Amino acid sequence: MVSMPVPRRLVLAAALSAATLSVVPGGALLAQAPASVAPSALPLLSGTDLRYLGTFRLPDEDSRKITLHYGGHALGMAADGQSMYYGCVYSGGAARVSIPEIGGRAEILEPCRGVPNLKALDDSDPNPKVLGGILAWNGRLIVSGYATYDAGHNVTKSHWAGETLGTAEGPYTVGGEEPGLVAGYMTLVPEEWRALFGGPALTGQCCISIISRSSYGPSVSVFDPDEIGVKRKASAKMLVGYPDDHQTLGPYDRPNRYFSSVVQMGGIAFPSGTRSVLFIGRHGTGYCYGEGTKDPALHYTPHPQGTWWCYDPTNGDKGPHGYPYRHFVWAYDANDLVLVKQGRKAPWSLTPYATWSLHEMSAGTGNAWINGAVYDATRRRIYVVPTNDPIVHVYEVKTPSVR
Repeated sequence: MVSMPVPRRLVLAAALSAATLSVVPGGALLAQAPASVAPSALPLLSGTDLRYLGTFRLPDEDSRKITLHYGGHALGMAADGQSMYYGCVYSGGAARVSIPEIGGRAEILEPCRGVPNLKALDDSDPNPKVLGGILAWNGRLIVSGYATYDAGHNVTKSHWAGETLGTAEGPYTVGGEEPGLVAGYMTLVPEEWRALFGGPALTGQCCISIISRSSYGPSVSVFDPDEIGVKRKASAKMLVGYPDDHQTLGPYDRPNRYFSSVVQMGGIAFPSGTRSVLFIGRHGTGYCYGEGTKDPALHYTPHPQGTWWCYDPTNGDKGPHGYPYRHFVWAYDANDLVLVKQGRKAPWSLTPYATWSLHEMSAGTGNAWINGAVYDATRRRIYVVPTNDPIVHVYEVKTPSVR
């Protein structure tokens, strides 16, 4: 008996007929993988699976004249699935804002509230302490925070927990690694992956100063939010990360397609029905340390103060430059993270299966500052917020095709 190949269109049709169709806001139908499909067999996302929808605006300030957008961070989704938390300037806190239709303007639902005891991360350090992420879980808010310049590696704690931001208790220690590896963005693990990952949530951090206490590239650890504030130290397992002694993605001053000194990480998304863990941030295309200049003829010529001129029309500060910059996605295969959880791979042995640019945000300007990125599991959307701009860019995660 001769077996005949099955046309790909019939395979796709069979897959869709076995899938569950769900309606998301706006009336779109999304096909979700059938329960019988093992997580390890779920598809990987590519750049074409993120559809740019447009933008909405953030409020400039709340009723107490506390500015939201200048230097604030997109921190996380609220428990209602219809609003998000966004950082407030100079307050060490966040406001809850609505998520309007594309083209609309968000409203402030809860004014800026600070997190108690934020300075306790390191009372001896005069540098600012800021929030890194907010995760709604089991009737509580899990909050992460970090010192902006922990040169002495003095900080040992990173997370708070409470029913509200204003009543959150902490800080508490999460995991046994440097807090600079976990004290930032957070997201939930899809239910189909939780047994394999060994926990329901992810927390990570990347590329903050001093970078030797953080990660030289995307980093994330799995943890149980219910342990925050209950155990003296909440357990956590790093699944991806590049600490100081494992710079797998490349040295700080040698830019490549994965990493450079100008990388900033805004957030993480782990869409259900896929095996893709997406890190959203910004990347540069070169390296120069010195004073920024708008004159390309001065690039890499000596500066009077003993450094160099670096051509960067978007940033005139002294420091690392990598103009032009790109809003960027690092995509990892969740199967690889499971191997790390099982002890079969090291977290720094992983590399992205794909990377791509979010061209719609940069618009050819070469400026790609980023304040944060939040994944909305209800609408399957990623909200990306640039720096110093009260605009939220919205991408929809489309159900990937059968590959």
